[in-house]
Amino acid sequence: PPRFADALLDRAERAFHRGAVLNPNFADIRHHYGLCLTLFGRGEEALRQVERANQLDPFFPGLQLHTGRIYFFLRDYERARRQFARTLDLHPGYAAAHEYLGDAYHMIVMPEETIVQWRAALALTGDSEQARLLEETFCTSGFDAAVHALARKQLEQLQQKSARGEHVPAYHYMMAYMRLGDTEQAFSWLGKTAEERTWFALQLGVNPLLDPLRNDPRFAKTIASLALT
Repeated sequence: PPRFADALLDRAERAFHRGAVLNPNFADIRHHYGLCLTLFGRGEEALRQVERANQLDPFFPGLQLHTGRIYFFLRDYERARRQFARTLDLHPGYAAAHEYLGDAYHMIVMPEETIVQWRAALALTGDSEQARLLEETFCTSGFDAAVHALARKQLEQLQQKSARGEHVPAYHYMMAYMRLGDTEQAFSWLGKTAEERTWFALQLGVNPLLDPLRNDPRFAKTIASLALT
């Protein structure tokens, strides 16, 4: 990881350790510590933290979701799939769990199941138009066409939000262009994502959805740019 990440992790770890000393049975501290360790490339330690967190609070929806997310970031897609499915067993209307379960199915290459979960996530968040577009395009033209149609619609809506003066994280533009297969635009928005220094920027090093970009030297350069602070 870049040097700035080492400094951030050092500060974060001291804070997490302090919190655990003050309240050793507070699951949320260990849960977020595990997520933090994952983002900085320490997967095995992360799993130990979330396992302890799950023992302390086995029914908290955010913890269940982020446990699956950690497996996903570690590229253990089958365990991620099972964890997201378990999350939905406990919390059936959890839109993010549907979205991430769809991502796991996508990485396992199960297109129909991917569409079902992505559609459910869109419907639950009130994006019925996108949900219908995704399903109908998949039925008529197949998976790739459905993903492209969804990405074009999402870009249209993101641009409308920006035109109204709403803040739209650069990450959302980047992911839409990723789905379109527009590498040049994806790289442009990758740089903007790194500049914003948000939760999305911290994901750049570990998120498997960005793997198609990783072999390009520009990706490593963008990650290295985070060390400037």
